[in-house]
Amino acid sequence: MSEIDLLLQKKSDRLFSGTAIGIILVISLTFASACIQSSEPGDYYNQGIYYNNHYNQYDKALENFNKSVESEPGNPRVWFARSVALYNLKRYGESLESLNTTIAIDPNYDGAGFMRGEILSAMAKTDEENSGYLTSEILINTSPSVDARSV
Repeated sequence: MSEIDLLLQKKSDRLFSGTAIGIILVISLTFASACIQSSEPGDYYNQGIYYNNHYNQYDKALENFNKSVESEPGNPRVWFARSVALYNLKRYGESLESLNTTIAIDPNYDGAGFMRGEILSAMAKTDEENSGYLTSEILINTSPSVDARSV
């Protein structure tokens, strides 16, 4: 083989490897896009986890978990994930309902006891904050000796 043939061969090898990398990149991006936009039941769950954990987009996470619950109503992990998303949205009553469904399906579901404690604690804090606010409002509005501007 002549020197020119060897140079052309090296050049085509580099061109091919650059093209191959480009093709691999396009395939990877296409696959990643398909994973995010897939409509398989397990994919809704995975998308929900992704939005919940990586971007704190709890509304999108809940949307995906709701679809997952619709397609897999007997799966405790999708109910548990839905409970976590609702908790993150501070919708504690609904979160507790989803967690109760998790426990009804699998009474020994890992993490359910801890999650129940977190939800009940958050609900108690919310009730405390609300009752404290209401109590102060009642005292201010019903006590003739308290001037609201001095509080």
